Amino acid sequence: KQVVGVARSLDMNVGEAVKNFTSMMPKLAEWGDAAVDVFANLQAQSRATGISVENLNSVAMRLDTFKGAAEAAQGFNAVMGDTLLSVTDLVHAEPDEKINMLRDAMDRSGTSFENANRRVKSMIASMLGVDVGTAARMFGSEEDFETAKERLSTEAASKEELDKAID
Repeated sequence: KQVVGVARSLDMNVGEAVKNFTSMMPKLAEWGDAAVDVFANLQAQSRATGISVENLNSVAMRLDTFKGAAEAAQGFNAVMGDTLLSVTDLVHAEPDEKINMLRDAMDRSGTSFENANRRVKSMIASMLGVDVGTAARMFGSEEDFETAKERLSTEAASKEELDKAID
């Protein structure tokens, strides 16, 4: 019922949201009671960026170990020429927060991903395990994500709303 609430608040097909949630459940299970909230935030980012929720989660999970977070933070900091990302903060953040931290670090660098040179774009995308186009969408949509997140609701749908959505 909460996933239906997420779908409706993000103006998306309920079946698509349930399918996304079900396919991610093995990964989301580690969040316990917060699984729907974690999914909802990733789904809002997915809607804002056009990147699948699974791909966003994949990027976030690369940063979920100290080794992965250290490689990403050190690589990003080296490419940007400043200490902008903290390994410890990155590894402990929830998946959607990890993506936001990357976006915030790029903003603090004084350069946007869009205006960065070809080499910087390529190195950052490679560090995240995505292509440059995907990285561009990930870094270029903070306003869209904030709009989606404002509309986001994880309130469970009523039985009547659920029946209507199923129909």
